[in-house]
Amino acid sequence: MEMATAMHSEQLPQLAHSVLVVDDRYATRTTLARLLRAQGYAVREASNGEMALRQLYVSPQPLVALVDLWMPEPDGVALLRSVTYSRRPLTRHAYIAMSSPWRTLPPDFAAHLMWLGTPVLAKPVVEDAVLTTVACAAARLGG
Repeated sequence: MEMATAMHSEQLPQLAHSVLVVDDRYATRTTLARLLRAQGYAVREASNGEMALRQLYVSPQPLVALVDLWMPEPDGVALLRSVTYSRRPLTRHAYIAMSSPWRTLPPDFAAHLMWLGTPVLAKPVVEDAVLTTVACAAARLGG
C-alpha cells in the first residue's frame, strides 16, 4: 500500500466519524489505521471478528467498519451474516468488506452484502479506493 499523498487531505472532507478496522494481520490493520487517522478519522482496531462484534454492539455512535472477510473467531463472512440477522441494532453501522481477489465468496453471501449496502475492496487495498469508500460510507451515516 502506498503512503497517502497530500492531495487526499485536500480532496476528502475531514470527518469526525469513527472507523473500525478489522483484520487479523497486524501490518494491514495498523497501516490502514495510520492512513485513516492521517485523514482525520478516529480509528478503532480489532484483530478478529469476536472483538469487532463487541465494539459494534457497544459503540454509542455509528461506525464505518472495514472488515477482512477471511480471519479467525469468527471470520468476516460470519460477522457480516450476524449483522444481517442480529436483533441488536448493528445495521446502524456502515460496512466495507475486504477480500483477496483469489478467494471466492459463498454464493448466498452476495445477498447479505447487497442488503447491508456493503462494497468489497480487493486486497491488497489501494489507498485511493479505501479513502473514497470510507468517505462515501461515512456520508451515508450522516457525515
